[in-house]
Amino acid sequence: MKFQAVREVALAKIQHLFANVHIPLKALREMTNKTVQLVRKWVGLNTHSTRGIIFLPCGEGGLGVPNVEWTYIATRLAHLIHMLNNDDVTVREMARASLLLDLHRRKIPLASADQNNFLGFRRKDSGKLDSQAKGFGVWSDWPDLNDLCNRTGVQLKWTRLNTQTEVPVSDELITDPSVVVKADITTPQEETVELHRDSARRVVLSMKQSEIRQHWIHNNT
Repeated sequence: MKFQAVREVALAKIQHLFANVHIPLKALREMTNKTVQLVRKWVGLNTHSTRGIIFLPCGEGGLGVPNVEWTYIATRLAHLIHMLNNDDVTVREMARASLLLDLHRRKIPLASADQNNFLGFRRKDSGKLDSQAKGFGVWSDWPDLNDLCNRTGVQLKWTRLNTQTEVPVSDELITDPSVVVKADITTPQEETVELHRDSARRVVLSMKQSEIRQHWIHNNT
């Protein structure tokens, strides 16, 4: 019952905001820290107990408490990618038009073949989008998606449906149903895994749990 209560407290503030609202990283980490404090208090753990065990699944020796930061990141990432590939023509075309308009207004150059990029638009060495617009710091979904990809290691590219053929970014992508956003993530074992609509959220969360697990093992052996 205590763990269920912690779960409800952990997710209460964001469960209705997951997909549609930008939550700053600082706020997410404050929520995660609050969750850790509650678990340690309610379960009687000392303040030096490892955070990793709190967020590992029960079947792996953890407490199974959801990590607010990574639950939000995985859910929002999957949602934004799904918007660009949505089966509903109106939703898909509006999302793609919004993305291209936003990045053009920020004056982000198209990337050359050997440059780090986000869906064909150039990134800085830091991973941020290489905006050439002065003072255009307005938040929107698409720079947020770029940041989420940087945090998770997800790579996005435009491809032809059911092929590996990469397509250069252009306005024609908006109305071309044969072009989709392909999302890949690299595992700690250097294997590339494609993120599908029904599995993206689960795979991203699983990768984070694997990272926590390895960190916990390393620090307890």
